[in-house]
Amino acid sequence: MTLQPRIFFFSLLFAISNASAQGGDRVAAEVLFQKGRAAMDRGEYESACASFRESHRLDAAVGTMMNLAACEEKQGLLASSWEHWQHALKALSPNDRRLPYVEERIAELEADLPHLTIVVQAPIPERIELERDGKLLGRVAWGVAIPVDPGVHEVIVRSLGHLPRTYRIEVSKGEAKTLRVTTGPQIRESAPDQNRVDSRHT
Repeated sequence: MTLQPRIFFFSLLFAISNASAQGGDRVAAEVLFQKGRAAMDRGEYESACASFRESHRLDAAVGTMMNLAACEEKQGLLASSWEHWQHALKALSPNDRRLPYVEERIAELEADLPHLTIVVQAPIPERIELERDGKLLGRVAWGVAIPVDPGVHEVIVRSLGHLPRTYRIEVSKGEAKTLRVTTGPQIRESAPDQNRVDSRHT
């Protein structure tokens, strides 16, 4: 199903939500929110998303989160959008009139979400780290199909006594892939130089 967020439907509702947010720098957050809305209207989604993120950081509001989710959806960042719609869903009260729309967006996104499963092959060292797109992935997430944005993803395996090993994998919209990884080559200590002179007086 083609994803077309009905931004016009909830833009006014979001402004109301933003205006009622508490704490943080409310003035700067509102200015950035309006800047993001204007950029959205012009189709400048990268700029709009950046404004919404900063607005939400300064003064968290459900409306800002929903606009950010819609903006990321326009950018094709499906997993990021799905995550933010989920956050918005949890923040809305059961009688909020925006609730059905948020549930609709989540359902439509889930049909197109790419998933990536990362499997660490045995033998698995005790001291090992798995990094995906610059963020550590805990062991509990290994072997789990996790939603990701469409595109190329970088996975780095680091282990004590081994060189890092980097993998790159591309996942398309609606696709599920499994990446099997292992540690890099073992680091070998160089043998001492038998001809080395350790003292200038030798």
